[in-house]
Amino acid sequence: MLNALETLRGQLIEQEMPTDKIEQELEAAEVQIATLITEHTHLLNAQWRRDHPGRQPTFPELQKLHKRARMMGEEVFLAQLTEMPTDREEPEPELQQSRTTNWWLDETLEPSEQMQELADLLWPDRTVRFRVWAADLLEARRLDHLPVPSSPQDALAGDVADEVDRVLMTISSQSST
Repeated sequence: MLNALETLRGQLIEQEMPTDKIEQELEAAEVQIATLITEHTHLLNAQWRRDHPGRQPTFPELQKLHKRARMMGEEVFLAQLTEMPTDREEPEPELQQSRTTNWWLDETLEPSEQMQELADLLWPDRTVRFRVWAADLLEARRLDHLPVPSSPQDALAGDVADEVDRVLMTISSQSST
């Protein structure tokens, strides 16, 4: 977690943000990273239990799962940092990420017809459920002024699909427990 927080600290210092504001941002980032780690821990534990029915993980196996979840959570956070604005004229980072960070929890998010059509174009072979969730994420990214993929070959299309898959897997694992 220290590497992710130091990366964020460097970005905030580069933006010439006041020290007290930097500390607030770092505290919020710690909570966000902890949440991501917890989410990944639950996902990995659920997957392990599916892969090893009837078995309980040993302590070393649990440690390994937690270490992997920590690494995954930090990687997701660091990936989000690369999307943060560095120009002081753009919205502050917490505003920039507000919809995109928890897009799957925002029940008020209604994707535009354009984002629905884009999801259908990008992932024509995926399920309707997947495309509906993908349209939500695309809309959140658009509202946050983040790039959206323009074609199925766009590398960002794979990243968006991965995030939708991760959320759908989380939802599925939570509903089966």
